[in-house]
Amino acid sequence: MPRVEVKPDVSNANAHSVIRAVCRATRGWPLPTVHWDIPDLPGATRFHVYAGSTKSESTLILNNVNIEDTGIITCYADNAVGRANSSWSIFVFGKHAPYACK
Repeated sequence: MPRVEVKPDVSNANAHSVIRAVCRATRGWPLPTVHWDIPDLPGATRFHVYAGSTKSESTLILNNVNIEDTGIITCYADNAVGRANSSWSIFVFGKHAPYACK
């Protein structure tokens, strides 16, 4: 059965900052594949960037977060034996300001 962890499991951030978390499969044979499930957070769909993905590890970066991005994002690890998940709780503080391209 796979095992997965997200670090950090909680992020407290100011509005307009950049936050990141790493999801890593810590156990499982065959080697689990990890992936993020990003809910319909208003900012997450506009500003997320994946970086450093391998089959068993993925980094999720959220740029220019706003209060509306407060929520939970889940990472899953899947293999032929089963599925495991771990969550990243995000709390964003500060004034809301819409994203503007310059």
